[in-house]
Amino acid sequence: MTLIDYPGHLWTSLIVLLTVGWMLWAFGANALMRLGHRRWGLAVLACLPVLLSLWFLANPGRLAPKTKTRPCTVLALFDTSESMSVTQDETTRLDLAIDQFQRTFKPDSPSSPAFQYYGFDRRCVSAASLKQLNRWGKRSNLMEAWSLMSPWLVPPTQKGPGDISGIVIFTDGQVDQPEVAVYARQENPDIPVVLVGVGSEQVGPDVAITRLQAPAQVGLHQAYPVTVTLETMALDEQSVYVDLYLNDHLIETYSVIPRADSRTTTVECTLNGTALGTDMVRAHARMADPEANLRNNDRYHIVQIVANDKLKVLLYSEVA
Repeated sequence: MTLIDYPGHLWTSLIVLLTVGWMLWAFGANALMRLGHRRWGLAVLACLPVLLSLWFLANPGRLAPKTKTRPCTVLALFDTSESMSVTQDETTRLDLAIDQFQRTFKPDSPSSPAFQYYGFDRRCVSAASLKQLNRWGKRSNLMEAWSLMSPWLVPPTQKGPGDISGIVIFTDGQVDQPEVAVYARQENPDIPVVLVGVGSEQVGPDVAITRLQAPAQVGLHQAYPVTVTLETMALDEQSVYVDLYLNDHLIETYSVIPRADSRTTTVECTLNGTALGTDMVRAHARMADPEANLRNNDRYHIVQIVANDKLKVLLYSEVA
């Protein structure tokens, strides 16, 4: 056992002082007084073995461990789909999530970890800051976010792509794949994954147009079908009105009552290509009561009207 572990610097200093004091007292005895000042040389030589023994016991050539600290990195993923645009007290769910994140983790503090920000809707997109998160995507693909995290969730015996200390996810849970079984179970207990739910206990009524289907190209004066797919939530058998516009002119309004056993309802109609060029078809859904989210009530589709419908389409663009 060396002085690194025992008895400690305080006790070592006390032992040295007592030993040196006792020797100085001993060399001040009458028997050594006759040597004059030379007796102090003997005192130094007598104390030297004790000091050398303490020096060697302290092991000055040992490897002294040094602790180096470096900031840890945390992945922060935010759901940026349309459902996160629902306002509560005039604040969107995404802004509520960002505010909660800043109050809890304090990313601007010097002692906070480094954060890598991602927003996910149809796919995951990296963001340099929280202000640069994309808004608002048409889908909420949590599986894409899970795929981004999966390289770090390997067992501890395997090595991940980098040093990540934790992962935090903010979402309202309205994702494309709501089945829990499709998400792989976390396999690395050293990397915690925190899933934060954003929303309210009471779900308000909402109607969304999830798809607007029509041909990309039709002939002049040719009738073409248009299909509008609605998704409803908490309507309680209320009527939904679908306004169909052609080049910003209202063509028809359809009234439907969604079925209680299904969240999806379709509306089918027919339009005519009356002039050469481009037709802009727009569907707008509305209801009598206030909705939780108004950003998902419109869909657009472009139809090319040609004189010869046998022509091939070389470029097709759809405005969501």
